[in-house]
Amino acid sequence: MKPTQSVFYFPVDADEQALLLRVREPDLAARRAELPELLDIIGSEKLSAADLEQALQLLAASRQREDLDVRFETLEARLHQRIDRGLAEIEGRLSRRMSDAAAETAEPQVVVTEPGPRPSAKQPDAPSPMPEPVEEVPKDANIAFRIAGDLVWGPSAAQFYIAVWRWLIQHRHVQQSHLPIRGGKLRYVVAAQPIHPSGKEFTRAESPAPGFYIEVNLSRGDILRRAVRFLSEHKVDHQIIVGEAL
Repeated sequence: MKPTQSVFYFPVDADEQALLLRVREPDLAARRAELPELLDIIGSEKLSAADLEQALQLLAASRQREDLDVRFETLEARLHQRIDRGLAEIEGRLSRRMSDAAAETAEPQVVVTEPGPRPSAKQPDAPSPMPEPVEEVPKDANIAFRIAGDLVWGPSAAQFYIAVWRWLIQHRHVQQSHLPIRGGKLRYVVAAQPIHPSGKEFTRAESPAPGFYIEVNLSRGDILRRAVRFLSEHKVDHQIIVGEAL
Protein backbone atom coordinates (compact mmCIF):
# COMPACT_ATOMS: atom_id res chain seq x y z
CA MET A 1 0.00 0.00 0.00
CA LYS A 2 1.41 3.42 -0.96
CA PRO A 3 1.86 5.75 2.06
CA THR A 4 -0.43 8.77 2.21
CA GLN A 5 2.53 11.12 2.84
CA SER A 6 5.95 11.33 1.24
CA VAL A 7 8.86 11.00 3.66
CA PHE A 8 12.23 12.30 2.52
CA TYR A 9 14.59 10.27 4.72
CA PHE A 10 17.08 7.52 4.10
CA PRO A 11 15.57 4.10 3.22
CA VAL A 12 13.85 2.45 6.19
CA ASP A 13 11.95 -0.76 6.79
CA ALA A 14 8.16 -0.96 7.23
CA ASP A 15 8.20 -0.51 11.01
CA GLU A 16 10.45 2.55 10.85
CA GLN A 17 8.35 3.99 8.06
CA ALA A 18 5.22 3.60 10.22
CA LEU A 19 6.95 5.39 13.11
CA LEU A 20 8.11 8.26 10.93
CA LEU A 21 4.63 8.73 9.54
CA ARG A 22 3.20 8.63 13.05
CA VAL A 23 5.40 11.38 14.49
CA ARG A 24 4.44 13.66 11.59
CA GLU A 25 0.76 13.56 12.56
CA PRO A 26 -0.64 16.77 14.13
CA ASP A 27 -0.78 15.58 17.77
CA LEU A 28 2.95 14.76 17.84
CA ALA A 29 4.12 17.37 15.32
CA ALA A 30 2.81 20.03 17.72
CA ARG A 31 5.23 18.71 20.38
CA ARG A 32 8.41 19.43 18.42
CA ALA A 33 10.48 20.09 21.52
CA GLU A 34 9.83 16.55 22.77
CA LEU A 35 10.32 14.74 19.45
CA PRO A 36 14.16 14.46 19.40
CA GLU A 37 14.23 12.78 22.80
CA LEU A 38 11.23 10.65 21.84
CA LEU A 39 12.88 9.53 18.59
CA ASP A 40 16.13 8.78 20.42
CA ILE A 41 14.25 6.52 22.84
CA ILE A 42 12.40 4.84 19.96
CA GLY A 43 15.66 4.17 18.12
CA SER A 44 17.59 2.87 21.13
CA GLU A 45 14.77 0.62 22.33
CA LYS A 46 13.79 -0.56 18.83
CA LEU A 47 10.14 0.27 19.38
CA SER A 48 7.35 -0.30 16.92
CA ALA A 49 4.44 1.97 16.03
CA ALA A 50 2.22 -0.07 18.34
CA ASP A 51 4.72 0.44 21.20
CA LEU A 52 4.68 4.16 20.52
CA GLU A 53 0.88 4.29 20.69
CA GLN A 54 0.91 2.39 23.97
CA ALA A 55 3.57 4.72 25.39
CA LEU A 56 1.53 7.76 24.38
CA GLN A 57 -1.57 6.31 26.00
CA LEU A 58 0.32 5.61 29.23
CA LEU A 59 1.77 9.14 29.19
CA ALA A 60 -1.69 10.65 28.76
CA ALA A 61 -3.03 8.45 31.55
CA SER A 62 -0.25 9.46 33.93
CA ARG A 63 -0.97 13.14 33.24
CA GLN A 64 -4.64 12.54 33.92
CA ARG A 65 -4.25 10.24 36.92
CA GLU A 66 -6.52 12.37 39.04
CA ASP A 67 -9.22 12.16 36.38
CA LEU A 68 -8.75 8.39 36.18
CA ASP A 69 -9.06 8.09 39.97
CA VAL A 70 -12.40 9.90 39.83
CA ARG A 71 -13.55 7.67 36.96
CA PHE A 72 -12.63 4.51 38.88
CA GLU A 73 -14.48 5.84 41.93
CA THR A 74 -17.51 6.45 39.71
CA LEU A 75 -17.36 2.94 38.25
CA GLU A 76 -16.95 1.44 41.72
CA ALA A 77 -19.89 3.45 43.07
CA ARG A 78 -22.08 2.34 40.17
CA LEU A 79 -21.10 -1.28 40.76
CA HIS A 80 -21.91 -1.02 44.48
CA GLN A 81 -25.19 0.70 43.68
CA ARG A 82 -26.20 -2.04 41.26
CA ILE A 83 -25.29 -4.78 43.77
CA ASP A 84 -27.14 -3.03 46.62
CA ARG A 85 -30.20 -2.51 44.44
CA GLY A 86 -30.21 -6.18 43.45
CA LEU A 87 -29.87 -7.32 47.06
CA ALA A 88 -32.68 -4.99 48.15
CA GLU A 89 -34.98 -6.39 45.47
CA ILE A 90 -34.17 -9.97 46.48
CA GLU A 91 -34.75 -9.20 50.17
CA GLY A 92 -38.08 -7.56 49.30
CA ARG A 93 -39.25 -10.57 47.30
CA LEU A 94 -38.21 -13.00 50.05
CA SER A 95 -39.93 -10.98 52.78
CA ARG A 96 -43.16 -10.81 50.75
CA ARG A 97 -43.07 -14.57 50.13
CA MET A 98 -42.52 -15.27 53.82
CA SER A 99 -45.37 -12.93 54.78
CA ASP A 100 -47.73 -14.58 52.29
CA ALA A 101 -46.76 -18.05 53.48
CA ALA A 102 -47.30 -17.09 57.13
CA ALA A 103 -50.70 -15.61 56.32
CA GLU A 104 -51.80 -18.79 54.53
CA THR A 105 -50.77 -21.14 57.36
CA ALA A 106 -51.96 -19.02 60.27
CA GLU A 107 -55.13 -20.26 62.00
CA PRO A 108 -57.73 -17.77 63.17
CA GLN A 109 -57.64 -17.18 66.92
CA VAL A 110 -60.80 -16.92 69.02
CA VAL A 111 -60.55 -14.94 72.23
CA VAL A 112 -63.14 -15.79 74.90
CA THR A 113 -63.66 -13.24 77.64
CA GLU A 114 -65.39 -13.92 80.91
CA PRO A 115 -68.05 -11.42 81.96
CA GLY A 116 -66.59 -9.11 84.55
CA PRO A 117 -68.29 -7.38 87.45
CA ARG A 118 -70.79 -4.68 86.60
CA PRO A 119 -69.10 -1.32 86.97
CA SER A 120 -70.32 0.79 89.84
CA ALA A 121 -72.08 4.02 89.07
CA LYS A 122 -69.57 6.82 89.34
CA GLN A 123 -68.38 9.77 87.46
CA PRO A 124 -66.28 8.76 84.44
CA ASP A 125 -62.61 9.57 84.54
CA ALA A 126 -61.32 12.35 82.35
CA PRO A 127 -60.33 10.96 78.96
CA SER A 128 -56.61 10.37 78.55
CA PRO A 129 -54.96 12.44 75.82
CA MET A 130 -54.82 10.69 72.48
CA PRO A 131 -51.30 10.00 71.23
CA GLU A 132 -50.30 11.92 68.15
CA PRO A 133 -50.63 9.82 65.01
CA VAL A 134 -47.36 8.44 63.66
CA GLU A 135 -46.85 9.04 59.96
CA GLU A 136 -47.07 5.75 58.10
CA VAL A 137 -44.07 4.67 56.03
CA PRO A 138 -44.98 4.51 52.32
CA LYS A 139 -44.83 1.08 50.75
CA ASP A 140 -42.45 2.25 48.03
CA ALA A 141 -39.87 3.62 50.50
CA ASN A 142 -36.43 2.34 49.53
CA ILE A 143 -34.86 3.90 52.65
CA ALA A 144 -36.67 5.61 55.52
CA PHE A 145 -35.37 7.21 58.72
CA ARG A 146 -37.17 8.70 61.71
CA ILE A 147 -35.16 11.90 62.28
CA ALA A 148 -36.00 13.87 65.44
CA GLY A 149 -39.58 12.61 65.11
CA ASP A 150 -39.88 13.40 61.38
CA LEU A 151 -40.25 10.67 58.77
CA VAL A 152 -37.61 11.19 56.07
CA TRP A 153 -37.71 8.74 53.18
CA GLY A 154 -37.23 8.27 49.46
CA PRO A 155 -38.39 5.81 46.79
CA SER A 156 -34.71 5.49 45.83
CA ALA A 157 -31.47 5.79 47.77
CA ALA A 158 -30.54 8.99 45.91
CA GLN A 159 -33.90 10.65 46.65
CA PHE A 160 -33.60 9.67 50.32
CA TYR A 161 -30.10 11.22 50.40
CA ILE A 162 -31.49 14.47 48.97
CA ALA A 163 -34.29 14.44 51.58
CA VAL A 164 -31.80 13.97 54.45
CA TRP A 165 -29.73 16.96 53.35
CA ARG A 166 -32.90 19.04 52.83
CA TRP A 167 -33.91 18.23 56.42
CA LEU A 168 -30.45 19.18 57.77
CA ILE A 169 -30.53 22.47 55.84
CA GLN A 170 -34.11 23.35 56.80
CA HIS A 171 -33.29 22.74 60.49
CA ARG A 172 -30.09 24.82 60.13
CA HIS A 173 -27.71 22.02 61.00
CA VAL A 174 -25.97 22.84 57.71
CA GLN A 175 -25.64 26.47 56.56
CA GLN A 176 -23.93 28.36 53.75
CA SER A 177 -21.10 29.32 56.11
CA HIS A 178 -20.26 25.62 56.53
CA LEU A 179 -19.63 25.12 52.80
CA PRO A 180 -17.82 23.38 51.26
CA ILE A 181 -17.96 20.13 53.24
CA ARG A 182 -15.26 17.73 52.10
CA GLY A 183 -15.66 14.00 51.57
CA GLY A 184 -11.99 13.42 50.84
CA LYS A 185 -8.96 15.07 49.28
CA LEU A 186 -10.46 15.18 45.79
CA ARG A 187 -14.19 15.38 46.49
CA TYR A 188 -16.81 17.59 48.14
CA VAL A 189 -19.91 16.22 49.87
CA VAL A 190 -21.76 19.56 49.81
CA ALA A 191 -20.68 22.74 48.04
CA ALA A 192 -22.09 26.05 46.84
CA GLN A 193 -21.23 25.00 43.26
CA PRO A 194 -21.25 21.44 41.84
CA ILE A 195 -17.46 21.37 41.32
CA HIS A 196 -14.95 19.22 43.22
CA PRO A 197 -11.65 20.70 44.51
CA SER A 198 -9.91 19.00 41.56
CA GLY A 199 -11.91 21.25 39.19
CA LYS A 200 -14.08 18.38 37.95
CA GLU A 201 -17.84 18.80 37.96
CA PHE A 202 -19.99 16.57 40.18
CA THR A 203 -20.78 13.33 38.37
CA ARG A 204 -24.41 13.48 39.47
CA ALA A 205 -25.28 16.77 41.15
CA GLU A 206 -28.52 17.48 43.01
CA SER A 207 -29.65 20.61 44.87
CA PRO A 208 -31.57 19.90 48.11
CA ALA A 209 -31.96 23.66 48.65
CA PRO A 210 -30.99 26.85 46.77
CA GLY A 211 -27.23 27.42 46.99
CA PHE A 212 -26.46 23.84 48.08
CA TYR A 213 -25.23 21.04 45.78
CA ILE A 214 -24.57 17.43 46.76
CA GLU A 215 -22.95 14.52 44.91
CA VAL A 216 -25.39 11.60 44.73
CA ASN A 217 -23.23 9.29 42.62
CA LEU A 218 -23.00 6.85 45.54
CA SER A 219 -24.07 3.29 46.24
CA ARG A 220 -27.07 2.54 48.46
CA GLY A 221 -24.79 1.26 51.21
CA ASP A 222 -22.62 4.40 51.07
CA ILE A 223 -25.72 6.60 51.30
CA LEU A 224 -26.95 4.72 54.38
CA ARG A 225 -23.56 4.96 56.08
CA ARG A 226 -23.14 8.64 55.24
CA ALA A 227 -26.64 9.53 56.45
CA VAL A 228 -25.99 7.83 59.82
CA ARG A 229 -22.57 9.51 60.11
CA PHE A 230 -23.77 13.02 59.29
CA LEU A 231 -26.76 12.79 61.62
CA SER A 232 -24.53 11.46 64.41
CA GLU A 233 -21.97 14.23 63.84
CA HIS A 234 -24.75 16.83 64.21
CA LYS A 235 -26.11 14.97 67.29
CA VAL A 236 -29.54 14.45 65.73
CA ASP A 237 -31.68 11.60 67.06
CA HIS A 238 -32.47 9.15 64.28
CA GLN A 239 -33.76 5.64 63.73
CA ILE A 240 -33.54 3.43 60.65
CA ILE A 241 -37.07 2.37 59.68
CA VAL A 242 -36.40 0.91 56.22
CA GLY A 243 -32.88 -0.12 55.26
CA GLU A 244 -30.08 -2.36 56.41
CA ALA A 245 -28.92 -2.10 60.00
CA LEU A 246 -25.43 -0.57 60.08
